[in-house]
Order: sequence, then structure tokens, then C-alpha cells
Amino acid sequence: MGYVDNLIGLGMAPELANLAGNYDLINQPVPKPIKQVVAAGTDQATALQLDTMFTINTATALNTGVRLSEKTPIGGIQLLFNQGASNAVSVFPPIGHSLNSLSTNSGISVSPGRTVIAWRITSVLWNVRTLT
Repeated sequence: MGYVDNLIGLGMAPELANLAGNYDLINQPVPKPIKQVVAAGTDQATALQLDTMFTINTATALNTGVRLSEKTPIGGIQLLFNQGASNAVSVFPPIGHSLNSLSTNSGISVSPGRTVIAWRITSVLWNVRTLT
């Protein structure tokens, strides 16, 4: 199965999966494998830095998190699926950035089984939505 098919198999809408499957952080149309990680760190400074466009968090210890990449271009997206069985994962913006209307550097909590999509709107603002 191909990368786009894997994303669709995870429940992503086909249109979004096609976009995600043909985009990476430096705007090259090269499909990348889905990266699996384990969230780490307890705050924005120590949270695990995401470095791919689509990431699966396979396990989450209590009060751990991830941080979006400052290398994502304006207009670019990052997606995170929290596959962890019991704990939410904290998602933080890059240092000095904001998620939605939250204060600078504040994170959000993503429940197990949920996917979050983050669009970089400006140099320091991200629009973040949790999908069901």
C-alpha cells in the first residue's frame, strides 16, 4: 500500500491524504513514510520536536508533548495522530509562536485516538484543529 493509501486507512479524508502524501516541510513533492514517535518532555522547551509533515504518536506518558516545526513554511501543514491508548498529548507551537487565539507559546491537548492538523498562517501564528 502507498503512503496516501496509508493515510486514508488511518481515517484521513482522501483529498487531505493526497495533499499530505505529496508535500513535505521543504515543499518538495516527495512522499515520505509516516514517522512514528513517542512524545517526550513536559513543556514547550523540552517537548519532542516534530520534523515530518505527518506523525503518529504511538505512546504518551502522562504530561508529555510534541512541538511543531518552525521549518514549516507559511501555508504549510503538520498533522499528528495520537495513537496512544490512554493519555492525551500536548502539542506546542515553535518557541515564540501562537496556536489559534491562545497566548504565545501555549499548547493544546489532543486526546487519544484524535488527529490534530496545524496550518502555519503567518510567521508566528498557527490555525490548529482537532479532527474526530
